[in-house]
Amino acid sequence: MPYHYFNGVPPNSQDPENTNFDKAKNVPALGPFKYYDEGTPPGYSWIKLERNPLYFGYDLGWGPYDIDYWIFEYVPDSSTSLSKLKLHELDYAGYPTAPVEVFEELIGLPDFKVQLDFYPATNSLWMNFNNPNLSNRYVRLALAYAIPYADIYKDILPSWGIVDPVPGGSFIHPWQYYQDKQLFNSEMPRYTYDLTRAQQYLDMWIYAQTGSDPTKGPIGDADFDGIVDLDDLWYWLEEYGNAPYTREIDWLDPSWYTSYPWPKDGGSVAPGNDIDPDFDNDGIVDIDDFGLWLANYGKQYPFPGAW
Repeated sequence: MPYHYFNGVPPNSQDPENTNFDKAKNVPALGPFKYYDEGTPPGYSWIKLERNPLYFGYDLGWGPYDIDYWIFEYVPDSSTSLSKLKLHELDYAGYPTAPVEVFEELIGLPDFKVQLDFYPATNSLWMNFNNPNLSNRYVRLALAYAIPYADIYKDILPSWGIVDPVPGGSFIHPWQYYQDKQLFNSEMPRYTYDLTRAQQYLDMWIYAQTGSDPTKGPIGDADFDGIVDLDDLWYWLEEYGNAPYTREIDWLDPSWYTSYPWPKDGGSVAPGNDIDPDFDNDGIVDIDDFGLWLANYGKQYPFPGAW
């Protein structure tokens, strides 16, 4: 509940879990408009909102100031919505109504205003890390290079009202901070459509080789439970490291583990898999390998100091 509404409101004496306030006035009308009425069937006709005089944004200089009611009409067909807009039966229609080029044709026409804004939306590809294949870092990198980004920009995003997409390096935008710490991962690369490189990443996954079981042993899954998590770090230390390891970890320069040659350049399969804990391939399982483990997987999980 918003503090500026409910500060000082006592609990209901009959039910301590029920706060003593007027729900009709305060919930859920926390924005500039609140529910007023709707048509039938609910959700498939229209809904009418009225100005919410308790909206805190009005005191901060936020609008709108000249709208008393806002009516949303349910129009299931986009062509009908566009026709209503052109006939001024609708006052507003967003990107689902028509692709970019249709709205661009309305620019300059009388009684129409087409507005373009910089909109920091993201379209993410969500992955289930509990999946024994997707919890593998190299599999995810292969997928990242198997996405035809240019085709998506050209053929799909314009139908979402996106004129000029801006490729991002992370799902967190550069200007977002939390407790004075920038949340943007500046080291995350911008991937390109490269099936050759995608195949090379799959080749780095030992279980993708002929005759192997592709459903077991994601890289970094030291305890083979199908999930790459903190349990693997402690298992790695106990099984291969000098546990308990008391001295401070000597963090490695990223160039040391990202500069290995690709297979097409004559290099061997990249270091780092859960069959061979000797990540740096120096013939010895030691703390240097532990550092590589953290460097490869720590940035994807909340390991202390790994950011």
